[in-house]
Order: sequence, then structure tokens, then C-alpha cells
Amino acid sequence: MLDLVDSDYPILSQVTQYYLKQPPKLIRPLLIFLFSQATNGLGKDWQLKLWESTHPGGGGCEDELDIPLSPPDILIDYNPQFLQYTERFKKDFVMTFGVSRLQRKFHPCNEKPPSLQTTPTLHPSTDILPTQFRLAIIAEMVHTGSLLHDDVLDASALRRVSSAPAKFMTKLSILGGHFMVSRAFVALVQLRNPEVT
Repeated sequence: MLDLVDSDYPILSQVTQYYLKQPPKLIRPLLIFLFSQATNGLGKDWQLKLWESTHPGGGGCEDELDIPLSPPDILIDYNPQFLQYTERFKKDFVMTFGVSRLQRKFHPCNEKPPSLQTTPTLHPSTDILPTQFRLAIIAEMVHTGSLLHDDVLDASALRRVSSAPAKFMTKLSILGGHFMVSRAFVALVQLRNPEVT
């Protein structure tokens, strides 16, 4: 989670990571893990999501969840933690006629994705898919971003420790909350699931 809210501006990283480094309240991620385990296999396109999570190039593996969605001439989401994706990003997108055409290279392996089963059945495994794990992180990021804003509105001096506004000032807390929620929404879209988004 700390990597997802890292910034090129050290003070912004300190603000966004401040509450995340405190003893965590993990109820939101825990609920998502429990719901995931209880419903795996029942959701739409479950077999495809399971396949994507175990086949490189499927789009659902852990290291594929941070690949940017838009070419660099449209949106630059610079995050120092994800520099290793820059070269891979350039290979995955082709610029044509000055207009970016997103030509993702999903499913490059010889094996084809499974055909979608019509009857949902509970999956016997209690595994958590990388996309489900990422969703749990996103929920915590949205909550923590809202805490940064909440402490400004309430003029709180404490939140188990000194509040972010007390430690970093109001403007930085507001900016940190905006930044964290924005990063959470980018991560949400990178799940490539309109229903979840």
C-alpha cells in the first residue's frame, strides 16, 4: 500500500503514508478477503479471472495490476516505485498518426483463456486473487484519504497520534487526502472491471 501512495515529492509521500504507518485497522481489508473467499466461483466470469491471475499476460497477475492504462502523451502518472514499468509500457502501446491506439498485449501465452461457464459454482479454494487483494488495499486507501480530510474538517489534534493536520498543516493534509483518493481510483480502474469500478 505504501508503494501505491509514493510520490516524487517527499513531503507528499510522508503525509499520505503517515496514517498507513500507524498500527493498522484492518477491518475493511479483512471483510473483502472474507467476502472473496465466501463467493469465489459465484461471480461473473470467475473462471476467466482465476485464469488471468495465474497466467502472465492475462492482466490479473500481481505485477500486471500497475501497468498504466494511458500512453505517456495523454497522462503521466509518475510514481518512483513503478519506474520498472516505463520500458514495458512503451512496448505495450503503439502510437499511430499522432493518436494513441491502445493495443494491449494480453493473453500472449499459447494457452487460451477458458470458455466462460454458464452455471456459477462455489470454488473450493480459499485463495485470494491478486485483484481481490488489490481491492482490499484500495478500500483502505479511500478510507485513509477520507481520514486526512476528516481531521481537517473536525480540526482534530489527535488520531491515536498527532493528527496529520497538526503534524503537516491543513493544506498538506487536504492535498494528501486528494492524492491518496486519486491514486486509489487509478488503482481501481487498473483492475479493469467496470462492475467493481
